[in-house]
Amino acid sequence: MNNELNKIKAKIRALTSKTTENGCTEAEALVAMQKVGELLEIYNLNLTDVQLSEEICIEDKVFLRRRTIPRWAHVFASIGAFTQTKPWTNRPYIYFFGFEPDVQMAVYLSNIVLNAMETETAAFKRTKAYLSTTRRRFATNSFKLGLAHRLDQRLVRPAGKGIVLHKMAAVETELRNQQPDLRFRSRSSKRVMINRDAYTAGQEAGDRVNLSRPLGANAETVRLLT
Repeated sequence: MNNELNKIKAKIRALTSKTTENGCTEAEALVAMQKVGELLEIYNLNLTDVQLSEEICIEDKVFLRRRTIPRWAHVFASIGAFTQTKPWTNRPYIYFFGFEPDVQMAVYLSNIVLNAMETETAAFKRTKAYLSTTRRRFATNSFKLGLAHRLDQRLVRPAGKGIVLHKMAAVETELRNQQPDLRFRSRSSKRVMINRDAYTAGQEAGDRVNLSRPLGANAETVRLLT
């Protein structure tokens, strides 16, 4: 049955490519779309099912560069939501599972965040706010939390509808198929004390992080987030 269904989906994709932009007449395009509608109804499908079935899901991981999961690691959940991938931690890695382009973007953004945590924290440790305090580790942790929370805000995507929800359902189904023994356990969030000045400095640093992805070595950088 799966082979037959895959053939039907391939046929639907071929039919949807019959457009006037691709050289078909209006009559040919209309007939193709009518046939698409018939096949979707007969096999209880929709175009999202058909389009997503052409993509493959992959898994990739990002090294956290430390043995323990940092308190600000929740930002990777935001990256997962933004890129429509399924993230989880298994020390010392963050894993992402989803459609290949989405996973690639999740890994890219994760490395941007990790680099920012290192470079911006190093810069913060040269400031008067850090050098003048006697609780420097406390200030550093507050700075990192502020930076992570601001990145969280920048990674917020409008609530998914249609193809977004459909895509996540397909990703979760494929993840269960590939890794049936994988179990998720949520991490409880705890309220923490912060150094307000350091936290604010972290938020300002979060605004400076360039969350853009270049299309190529000589291509202009495309702004993904504001």
